[in-house]
Amino acid sequence: MADDISAIMQDTFDDVPDDIYLPTGEYIFRITAFKVGFQPNENRTPFVQWTLRPVGIIDSTIEDEDLLNAFPVYDKLWMSQPAKKMAKRWFENVLGVDTAGLTQEILFEAAVGQEIRAAVTNIPPKEEGGNPYVKVAKYLRIQRAEAQVAEAA
Repeated sequence: MADDISAIMQDTFDDVPDDIYLPTGEYIFRITAFKVGFQPNENRTPFVQWTLRPVGIIDSTIEDEDLLNAFPVYDKLWMSQPAKKMAKRWFENVLGVDTAGLTQEILFEAAVGQEIRAAVTNIPPKEEGGNPYVKVAKYLRIQRAEAQVAEAA
């Protein structure tokens, strides 16, 4: 075991690629995970946050091979009673899922592994040397996304 550690410690970081923050553009993402929680404030607003891994490019300045080193994008839906309308529309319009009779738990678990299309905005770092923040600007409706992919091909 000591020999293995010694060999690893002799490696350099020269071949480790830099991470890429997605530039503003439109991408195909795979939902890889979700978590449920409460906003840590006095209202304790419930939310669902999911992880989006970029797997394709619709319109961007980067190349497909850059996606391998791209940071995932995180997005959140508030799950207060009034905000649940947005979650319902997200399932119906972005994933094309009929939500009737299905629990939110089943819907979110079934969303993991699905591909969606979204436009993202790259927000510059707040301080020098900081990292930019990539935010979902809007989700593309299924019909529009399919048309764009067909146009790009």
